[in-house]
Amino acid sequence: IMPFRFQIPDQKSAVLIVFIYGFFLQFGIALAAGGVSHGTYFATYTSGDYIALAIESRKTEDALNGRKLIFDNQCKIVPLSARAVFIADGIISNRDPRAPRFDASVEAVAAYRRAIPAGSLKNAADLWAADLKQSMIGLYPIYRKLIDHRSDYETVGGYFFGIDGDDKLIGFQARIMHTIGTSRFDSVVMPIQNDSYTFLGSADLVNEFRAGQSGRARAIQSQIQKEAFGKSAPEARIIELKYLVRNVPAWANDPGSGGDIAQVIIDADKKRWRWVHRPDFCPEN
Repeated sequence: IMPFRFQIPDQKSAVLIVFIYGFFLQFGIALAAGGVSHGTYFATYTSGDYIALAIESRKTEDALNGRKLIFDNQCKIVPLSARAVFIADGIISNRDPRAPRFDASVEAVAAYRRAIPAGSLKNAADLWAADLKQSMIGLYPIYRKLIDHRSDYETVGGYFFGIDGDDKLIGFQARIMHTIGTSRFDSVVMPIQNDSYTFLGSADLVNEFRAGQSGRARAIQSQIQKEAFGKSAPEARIIELKYLVRNVPAWANDPGSGGDIAQVIIDADKKRWRWVHRPDFCPEN
């Protein structure tokens, strides 16, 4: 079972939740040798006033000699400017010389700089999707089994969050979809709705976490309430996301998630993003 993406209304808080449902033992692990890496675990919340984002820092990569290499020092929040950031999931890079080399984060920075009008997150997402589509087409002949194994039809996803060129707070999701058994790839770019979460993983585990359906969930919710007391709405939200990113993969016994959790808030009124927690290996801006 590989990741599957769907949307359901959250009855508890009357907001929309986006789940990326997957088998955690596979999520975050490169399934083929040769420098192709993919996977991450993150959680975001988008409102009309702010966007909160928390993401872990583990990358698992299969080397050419077949060994699995685990790194807990990858900064997965990519600053695009003082107003916007980028994250990605899926097949995020390739260093195998047998196929076109690419890095989803580097491509995102380049796309943002090329965007017209300047600062347009929609155009940056469109440009990024076009570039990554070509990368997937080039990768497929070498990594056919890896790509065909992804039964959700999605090979890579990119998320552009920030203040758009017209000074509006917004997020865009770009997805590269694959038709299994063929070399056909398609791209989809769409805005992320306000009052919505974007989560990875099992809907059952996320619902257990948010609704306090178990002793372990209730203990965490109690800790969140203690830490969030007296905080602003964005700061309280990022505390919830931090614990979600830390605990849901652990409950799923996911070896592909770990390390420090980077946390960012993008404020609509200040029209910029700021670190809530910046790991030492992440740039200041």
